[in-house]
Amino acid sequence: MDETVTLTDGDDTFEGAADAERILGGGGSDRLSGGGGNDILSGGDGVDFLSGDNGDDTIYGGNGNDGALGGAGDDSLFLGDGDDVSEREDSEAQGAGNDLLRGGAGNDILTDGNGADMIYGDTGDDLLGSIDHPDETGGQDTLNGGLGNDTLTGDNGDLLTGGDGADTFVRWYNAAAEAGDPVQIEDFDTSEDVLSLYVYGGTEEETAVTAEFDGSAGEIRITAGTETIAILRNMEDSDLDSLNIVFP
Repeated sequence: MDETVTLTDGDDTFEGAADAERILGGGGSDRLSGGGGNDILSGGDGVDFLSGDNGDDTIYGGNGNDGALGGAGDDSLFLGDGDDVSEREDSEAQGAGNDLLRGGAGNDILTDGNGADMIYGDTGDDLLGSIDHPDETGGQDTLNGGLGNDTLTGDNGDLLTGGDGADTFVRWYNAAAEAGDPVQIEDFDTSEDVLSLYVYGGTEEETAVTAEFDGSAGEIRITAGTETIAILRNMEDSDLDSLNIVFP
């Protein structure tokens, strides 16, 4: 770490250089940008916006309703208390990063793109999403909503755990595109959880959705046409009768 920059308790704006830096925002509503290098950004109290930019960055939002953007690289984002919004920006030019996003208390929005990512909502009614770039294979992501009524969106083999609360699991599937691996849902509770399917593209046969119980594995397999698009683990045969699937 080349330099530590400590800002005031006011509303600060700071943009880092190409070297690795530790940027401490303190109180106030700050706008901090890491620039190049493997940076550490801490917003402290207040409504902050933190951007890691290039490099393998670590971002701490602190208290307050913060916004955070990881940028390119393998980033770790910890947002703390408050209603936070976090996004890891992947593009074809930037390449994928394997990122860690943790929301903390509050109703958080945490999204990521390519790479094998880990996203934890913690407490609150959180929106978690990890959708790979359409031109990339991406990786298997792990999403865990924690406490609260969460919405989790995954694709291409992602592992989703809603945690306590009435959760909604979202699966987008384009039947006209090359099939990926099914989304895996670990803790679907038929008494309160919802599976929301957006199935489009292809013929009527390719988009027809069915649900079948696999007794040998203890799973309910959701199929569009001939492709398995979601697997609900730790299920019973009787759960088929109370399975709540919606088509928005």
